[in-house]
Amino acid sequence: MIHSGQPAKDFIDSATRHVLLRQGVLGIKVKIMRGSDPEGKSGPQKSLPDSVTIIEPKEEPTIVQPTSQDYGAKAQQAQQAADAQRAAEQQQQEPSEQGGQQEYQQ
Repeated sequence: MIHSGQPAKDFIDSATRHVLLRQGVLGIKVKIMRGSDPEGKSGPQKSLPDSVTIIEPKEEPTIVQPTSQDYGAKAQQAQQAADAQRAAEQQQQEPSEQGGQQEYQQ
């Protein structure tokens, strides 16, 4: 039975009664834990925070034949494109350097 926290306030009903006897007073405390009710008629609508629902896993398609993907071709294409771009940049820089040298020579 739960004794603390918000679930104790929501799910526990408690009552205390005193009984007068010849020999003295007898006190009785009773705590009743109510179950959750989704409709909210006979108990709280909430469920306990520690309740666990198990969901069945999805059926995965069976693998008939193992497959593999080759990423090497894409990597080579990317490397070649990067090399071509570097070569184009170097060619653009070389004429500007040569032109500057010619101006100083005159």
